[in-house]
Amino acid sequence: MHQRVAKRFSLTQPLMNSANNSNKKSRIAVRVKPNSQQSQFLGYNAQRQAIEVALNAPARDGEANEELIELIHEQLKIPKSNE
Repeated sequence: MHQRVAKRFSLTQPLMNSANNSNKKSRIAVRVKPNSQQSQFLGYNAQRQAIEVALNAPARDGEANEELIELIHEQLKIPKSNE
């Protein structure tokens, strides 16, 4: 069953803790729903153990991937790369 979570506590803080530690890399399971009306975090799916994200971009030519990176960067203030 789909569970909604508050972005501030459940998504932002753990991801920020991971991103701020420059000696470690973290992996995040994400389930993307491309071609959505609006790009946004939908919540955490406990059954899939993944964050669900709706993206306006289509799943072709890397468009959805780029939009996901931009959404994470803008909403969670995580750098786009560690270079």
